[in-house]
Amino acid sequence: MSVSTGRCAACGAVLTGARRAKYCSPKCRQRAYRDRARPATVRVSADSFVGRDGDLAALTRMVREHRLVTLTGPAGCGKTRLATEVAAGFSPEHGTWFVDLAEINDGDLVPAVIARTIGVPLVALQSRELLLLLDNCEHVIAACASIVDRLVRECPRLTVLATSREALRVPGERTYPLSGLDTTAAVRLFTDRAKAADPRFEPAAGVAELCTRLDGLPLAIELAAPWVRLLPVQDVLARLDDLLTTGYRTASPRHRSLSAAVGWSYDLLSADGQAAFRALSVLAGPFPLEMADAVCGRPALHLLDELAAKSLLHTEPGRYRMLESIRAHGRELGTGDAGERLAAWVHDQLAPHAERFSAPPAVLRALDGHWQSVRVALDWAIEHNDPRQELIAYALATSWVARGNLEEARRVLTRAPQRGQVLAELSGVAGALGDYDTALAAADAVRTEAPGLRAAALHGRGAALRFLGRVDEAREAYGQALEILRAHDEPVALGTVLNNSAWAEIEWGDRAAAVALLDEGLAVLRDQDVPRKLAVMLHTAGTLALERGDDDAAQALFAESLELDRTNPNQVPYSIEGLALVAARRGHDAWAARLAASAAGIRERAGQVNEPGWQQQLDAALDAELIASARPVPLADAAEFALAGPVRPRPDGVLSEQEMTVVALVADGLTNRQIARRLGNSPATVAAHLRQARDKLGVRSRAQLAVWFVRSAGDHG
Repeated sequence: MSVSTGRCAACGAVLTGARRAKYCSPKCRQRAYRDRARPATVRVSADSFVGRDGDLAALTRMVREHRLVTLTGPAGCGKTRLATEVAAGFSPEHGTWFVDLAEINDGDLVPAVIARTIGVPLVALQSRELLLLLDNCEHVIAACASIVDRLVRECPRLTVLATSREALRVPGERTYPLSGLDTTAAVRLFTDRAKAADPRFEPAAGVAELCTRLDGLPLAIELAAPWVRLLPVQDVLARLDDLLTTGYRTASPRHRSLSAAVGWSYDLLSADGQAAFRALSVLAGPFPLEMADAVCGRPALHLLDELAAKSLLHTEPGRYRMLESIRAHGRELGTGDAGERLAAWVHDQLAPHAERFSAPPAVLRALDGHWQSVRVALDWAIEHNDPRQELIAYALATSWVARGNLEEARRVLTRAPQRGQVLAELSGVAGALGDYDTALAAADAVRTEAPGLRAAALHGRGAALRFLGRVDEAREAYGQALEILRAHDEPVALGTVLNNSAWAEIEWGDRAAAVALLDEGLAVLRDQDVPRKLAVMLHTAGTLALERGDDDAAQALFAESLELDRTNPNQVPYSIEGLALVAARRGHDAWAARLAASAAGIRERAGQVNEPGWQQQLDAALDAELIASARPVPLADAAEFALAGPVRPRPDGVLSEQEMTVVALVADGLTNRQIARRLGNSPATVAAHLRQARDKLGVRSRAQLAVWFVRSAGDHG
């Protein structure tokens, strides 16, 4: 009686007999010897592998620890290249096998293609140790899931690495999502491929912006880089949509253009999914579910899930995002009525508040988070002469104001119909830009009986008249606006006008009136969730404290103002200048100059002009020569720098010459790595000097070190 002793390692046939054997016949033994000598089928690329070192290490580790790993990601993100680099690092007994499924349209053929590539029946894999790389599973995803699930269960020595635009969703699967390269890696890749096309190429201005526009997608970068043979980088950037249509002749058809790569995923969507993809491509930047519902014209949650599964959408907490390069393909296909639905959605957020002093801060903050899509909605409304453009323009302008770009805010407002909230907002923007005649004309052009909007027009009129020196008329306009708002339920608007009236009274010398207005305003705004508005009022209160000679109160109020609003280029300069005035009164002239120079730099970059009366105070109190020679701190670091305050060393805090040099370079804004290159040291040595300096001086942060250096230079310079 024969006894089964296992299966043949070559063909998988059942082995029988008393003697244990590995193969069923000499023929299978010879086949096994040939298999061992046969090279692995993983492709070797002729060009260099750039920018994925971290992903390479992480994915290699995952493949070593798990028997089924799927590398997922959008079209063109480099899944195949990364997978082959990972596979090349493995040497299982029976090889590493690359199975390209791109040209297979019938899922029933997947098992046969795998068997043909390996050269043995799939049953033979039960006793073999090998790595199977299945590339491009997405269009035969169900068949791949079925065969992989069976192989992993029945073949204990088999490891599968799959690439797909969506997960296989089988037991035991681990997924590794891949996205675009970061900017640094993307620039390296572009430079490498550009030099391959033109050895004379040197990185130029615009490369980083170009790579950002391409979402860091390696395929897009590889398609764009060769054009430097014929065009400067800026021209490549300007012609991106046209230049991404031609790639390497030897590439697979789906990788010969970015559009073809995205089209591959699009073709795999359901009809509803395709319609949603086209509609959602109208949205720029991140968007929430309710905006997706609006542009799709139906509940979109399941459609978003389908698009995300195919790597056509990125999911983030509470919102979604379509890569710009993928979005461009949807726009090429046509967005249908999505532009109109987007314009309607943006308009509907504002319509209930159209006759108020301004839309509620929460509404404006929410729209500001989607300002790119608001801009798309405005472009559509203007192109179609849609009356909804007025409120959409108002929303977009407030976003530009929040970012400190007043010129762009004015451009948006002047393109829109000149009425209502557009005129009220234009009055404020023009005044901030120093165009007081336009500010007054815009305010006077508002024609409305709505109390909130009428108060906004009067407020704008008062501000313009104040700048023009027409005190009595300005005071009257402010008073009329306050009378309306005290009887109208818009507390944030009331607080805004109270503050600006108080500021005007300080300028006009009526301190008692200013105090009364501020007391009322602070009581109103402290009950509202409007930190930016409150920050402005606290600055006004700090100015009043300076007027009465209370430097401690002034410093505390200016600091609180800056704490509340650290990033707003419209307000941060004022708070920092207030701290500069206090510092100058206390004899910290160099420190005051550094603060004033920083504030001036922030304001200049935002295209703003300073309040004339406030500027006069600064000119009278601060040393112009010191300001001119001071090194400004950028907006991103200004608040931390200013709030650190002048730092005094400990009595025994004597820095060595090397420590002082390193601290000076920190004050100049250099990083540890930059300092190391400058001094010829290692970054670790620089870090050690900084630790010693901080310990000696009793400070904790780089900003405080910089503050100490400025103060020290002022004391000894």
